[in-house]
Amino acid sequence: MLPEGQVVNRRWLFSKGFDRPTVDYYLRAKRLVSVGRGYYRRPGPPLRWQHILYSLNELGFDLHLGGYGALENAGVAHYLSTGNVVHVYGCDSPPSWSHEVVSGSDLFHHGKGGFPCREPAGIDHGSFGTWDWPLPESTPERALIEVLRDVTDEHDFRSVDKLFESAVSLRPTVLQAVLEVSQSVKAKRLFCWFAERHRHSWFGRINVKNIDLGRGKRQIVAQGRLNNRYQITVPADMENDDEGNLF
Repeated sequence: MLPEGQVVNRRWLFSKGFDRPTVDYYLRAKRLVSVGRGYYRRPGPPLRWQHILYSLNELGFDLHLGGYGALENAGVAHYLSTGNVVHVYGCDSPPSWSHEVVSGSDLFHHGKGGFPCREPAGIDHGSFGTWDWPLPESTPERALIEVLRDVTDEHDFRSVDKLFESAVSLRPTVLQAVLEVSQSVKAKRLFCWFAERHRHSWFGRINVKNIDLGRGKRQIVAQGRLNNRYQITVPADMENDDEGNLF
């Protein structure tokens, strides 16, 4: 009933017909082991982040692999290794014990990533393990938006610039849906700016009029150059707009 590697809580066990004395008996007999207050698993090999992500989703958490992690997993950011950091997004924070039991990795929670809670646009599912557990992860289209939301300086700009060089095969239909539901004006403006900078053909199939880009200027890079079209400051040497102004 409980696959090796899956983490559950007492509510899950009770829903399967186990009562409190039975759960306590399995713990004393070491048929179950505690991984955190109120969370359990069967004894077995060290847990990987995939075990935790799947388990938390099965318990109702709103969490998925996103941002740089999803791009690296999709082969888009293979040259920008995130090392042992697993980038997760969603409305729910991973429990504190999850950072202690994951072997060889560290879960870093970025929050909602600029999207409504449980928004399915741009979320796909990979598979993991013997049981082909479904793992929710951002498509490249959504992952780029999540990354752009965290851009704060010139170093971030140059890292994202490399991502957009490789983003030659984004799907306009998925991208349109993601851009329309995103709540981050900053990320959406940056996305449009980078797409135009790299002259990707798919951007011509995006209906920008249906995307809420907000109003007013956004200072993203201090002492940068203001792009008049999207009203954002960008590194001066990356601004191709002759009408740009120093901000």
